[in-house]
Amino acid sequence: MELLPVTQQLITKSWKQSVEYKGWKKIKAATKIILANALNTKADNPLPAFPSSRQQIYILTGPIHSGKTTSLINWPANRNDVYGILTPVVNEKRVFMNAHTKEQFPMQAAEHEKEVLTVGKYTFSKANFDTAIQVIRDAIQKNGWLIIDEVGPLELRNEGFNSILKEVLTNRTEKTLVVVREGLTNEVENHFLITDAIVVNDIKKLPD
Repeated sequence: MELLPVTQQLITKSWKQSVEYKGWKKIKAATKIILANALNTKADNPLPAFPSSRQQIYILTGPIHSGKTTSLINWPANRNDVYGILTPVVNEKRVFMNAHTKEQFPMQAAEHEKEVLTVGKYTFSKANFDTAIQVIRDAIQKNGWLIIDEVGPLELRNEGFNSILKEVLTNRTEKTLVVVREGLTNEVENHFLITDAIVVNDIKKLPD
């Protein structure tokens, strides 16, 4: 039974990769691609290995600057089972915040930093992204909620939280909340082969 989600993701991915073919040629091509993907353990976007049926994936989405992160900061005020990373704006600058301890550290790169990640006009610290990734990794096996805020253009080009989200999807069996800006939900689901996420636009719709 635990193999069924993996098989579904494998077939879905392979069918999309055979898009250039039609009719019986598409079926034959997809069959070959399924076999190739099943045997290719070094693929750029490997499938999760035996995900647990207990895993619960939620996607919180909404327009840019719509208050998604602010609502998430207030959400765990009276609970002690929320972990991961939030990215609020503090003094007009985006920062990383440990969702459990509320510790903050810069997200934007300092002038002297050489290893950076860029999205549009924004330049982010690679070193501090690595620190944020470690915060997420340390919480993968913890009970409660794990938040990754947010997944977007960086991750879709295999940077930022790309690798750690794959780890979470593969290894975590508790509730995971991924924040995605409006308009990118389908792209994120396809990129990470997420087939059973519950998409919400209000944290009040999340279970306890």
